[in-house]
Amino acid sequence: PSRAHPANMCAPMDEDVTNAPGTFRAARWMPAAIIALVAALVLPGLGAGLWEPAEVSAVDAARSGHGAHAPLAYALQAGGVRLFGAREIAVRLPVALMSLACVALTAWIGMLALGRRAGLIGAGILATSPAFIFEARLASSEILTTTAGLLAWGGVLLLGRVPLSLSIVMALIGLVVGTLSGGLLVGAGLPLCASGLTLLLAWPRERRGRAAAFAAAVLALLVCAAIVALLF
Repeated sequence: PSRAHPANMCAPMDEDVTNAPGTFRAARWMPAAIIALVAALVLPGLGAGLWEPAEVSAVDAARSGHGAHAPLAYALQAGGVRLFGAREIAVRLPVALMSLACVALTAWIGMLALGRRAGLIGAGILATSPAFIFEARLASSEILTTTAGLLAWGGVLLLGRVPLSLSIVMALIGLVVGTLSGGLLVGAGLPLCASGLTLLLAWPRERRGRAAAFAAAVLALLVCAAIVALLF
């Protein structure tokens, strides 16, 4: 079968060509170094004063222990308040720790899907993005929703590279967490669209009519799963 077929679209590479002689060779310590860089940029100074009005709302929701828009995010921040008291670091620390998970997930998915060098470059770009670092230090950030969407899309992208059961679990956890942290439209809708587009482009061009129908069916099932997760 064609290498572009979804069953093989993420089949392991025979060799990471980016590590060929004479090219950049990614050291094994580089993923940890990138994560350490993010920690050094994000964690210091989390106890500083609130920076924007939305953070005040996040603190109030954390004190009450619930939030209508993002119940999971507020629940995590409420846990921080119980541990550290009603302080800025209590509501910012869950977001900051999730930013580390987002960078690590970017590196892992990228290395499996595109090779070690590509995964590290992607994680490095994310780790040095001013917008990402700024968001990672805000209590009102959408980092949790972003990480969940990446997890859901990664489950589809890694089909064939990891066990099928792991791909399914990644996709379902990402959709449920994304829905509970960012709402159905953003938390589930965007990852579903990305996953459907990934499946569609993975099919050979002459079979894309059938692929579109298959992708639509998969998306419909995932939407139903996300709605059930939101309601129950």
